[in-house]
Amino acid sequence: MATSWDPVLLPPGYAYGFTGGPAFDTRITETDGGGEFRVQTLEEPKWRWQALRKNFSADADVDGLIDWFLARRGPLYGFLFLDPRDFSTAADKVSPPTELDQIIGFGDGTRTRFRLRKQYRDPGGMTARDFPRRVVPLLGTATPEMGRIFDLDPGTNIAPQAAAGGVYDSGATFLPLSQEVVLSSPPGVGVAVTWGGYHVAPVRFDNVEGGIEATITGFLTDEAPFELVSLPFDDPVPLIAGGSPYGHEVLPTIGSCELSGRKGFLKECTTAGAVTGYLDDLANYPTGGPHMRIVNLGAVQSITVRDAVGNLVGTIGPLGRADLFVKEDAAGNRTPVLFG
Repeated sequence: MATSWDPVLLPPGYAYGFTGGPAFDTRITETDGGGEFRVQTLEEPKWRWQALRKNFSADADVDGLIDWFLARRGPLYGFLFLDPRDFSTAADKVSPPTELDQIIGFGDGTRTRFRLRKQYRDPGGMTARDFPRRVVPLLGTATPEMGRIFDLDPGTNIAPQAAAGGVYDSGATFLPLSQEVVLSSPPGVGVAVTWGGYHVAPVRFDNVEGGIEATITGFLTDEAPFELVSLPFDDPVPLIAGGSPYGHEVLPTIGSCELSGRKGFLKECTTAGAVTGYLDDLANYPTGGPHMRIVNLGAVQSITVRDAVGNLVGTIGPLGRADLFVKEDAAGNRTPVLFG
């Protein structure tokens, strides 16, 4: 039984083929006198989208979507979907998102991790009817398909941003799969924490009955052969052996340790003495990255990073941080690299 979703994004080019939005599950009972009793069975809405034949013209669109459907085993495994009508924390959906867009909590003097969400507010003023949406922030740069949807040039930086008390936090680390942000320092008591960025939603296929019917030239009918539904807030985050790749691991303050991406993306160490971290097998990391971020919170000692056989990769000085990448030369030789 699947208890998670795949951390992969449905190619954004398909987004225009879907139409849909939020829906509430409300039970309505009519009385004999013509009145109604209305009961809301779900506290939050579910988003639903349908893919219509008229929105897919090329055979490749159909074939690729069927491949995706097969890889997810229908509704068994969820995935990420870019809603073409709702993809930014900006209130007007036109302006670029900023770190002040969405309030996600208030500081207590010690907490640094905050759950990301997008809040929807009632312009009529009924704040008790506001509700949050589960979102996964997009990192990196815009692809050509994203650029068309976001109205950005391909390659534009779309990394999310965070702030505490209205001050941009350049050292904030975003953990997309656990839908959190880790601030570089704990905000003071009562200080508002905000974030902004482009986002996608965890979804699954909702074709439980009938499967998919398609011809060589497209979908069999004009009905919706593909339907998507958003996943609930409590659906587990994607897991790999050892835990979420975007999880958090605290390193020892002195001595040696293993640096494994299987144990979490973010590594933090408040060094009290010299610390040496040994990377696990290089085969675990595809070319590119980043595969992990290592943060030294100590003010005196350094963290030394070595590969699995002891070769020096680099050092992270006091109060420093670095990301692990893997480069590959023309002969196929792969080398770990730290960028601080």
